[in-house]
Amino acid sequence: MIGGDCGIDAGDVPGLPAFVIQHQTLVLSPSGDGDELVIRCSGELPTGLSVPSTYVGDITCFGDAGVVTGQIVVTKSGQVSYHCRWAGRA
Repeated sequence: MIGGDCGIDAGDVPGLPAFVIQHQTLVLSPSGDGDELVIRCSGELPTGLSVPSTYVGDITCFGDAGVVTGQIVVTKSGQVSYHCRWAGRA
């Protein structure tokens, strides 16, 4: 995923299939234990997809720096965002 598409897998959000999110931001910052990498993805649900109420949950983030748990938010209005944080990558 690092440097790749921001994607949602089927099952990441209950009832929704896999899809790609439009925007990705990568931030690499120095920290005391090594660099910290944060990936933020945001966009809108594809046409025809919706959720009955705002969903907040965990998402598994895969990348060259390992596997971490991030947080995803999908709003009733169709906004999607998630972030993943890898701390202390040397």
